[in-house]
Amino acid sequence: MNLDSFFEVFGDKITRRLFEEIVENRRVSHKHLVDYWYSSETVIASTDKLRKLRLVEKDNATIQEFTTYYVTKEGLSVNRALVNLNSIFYQDYL
Repeated sequence: MNLDSFFEVFGDKITRRLFEEIVENRRVSHKHLVDYWYSSETVIASTDKLRKLRLVEKDNATIQEFTTYYVTKEGLSVNRALVNLNSIFYQDYL
């Protein structure tokens, strides 16, 4: 993943929050994300950005509400790196 792609995805608060939600739960339904977070169009646009970088993937369903998004191995690695960076930055402020 190049830096431009990283900042495009994680510079967007909505996409970053959806990524965190998917990582935290490992698997999340489209309906859950729409019910608790954002509009269907926003969820689709944001998860498409994450899928383009192979951080999440989806299991399609004939009814959009039942589509499931899940974190990939690469997504877990990126999340671990982000957690480590956050802890390093946090320690600098102590």
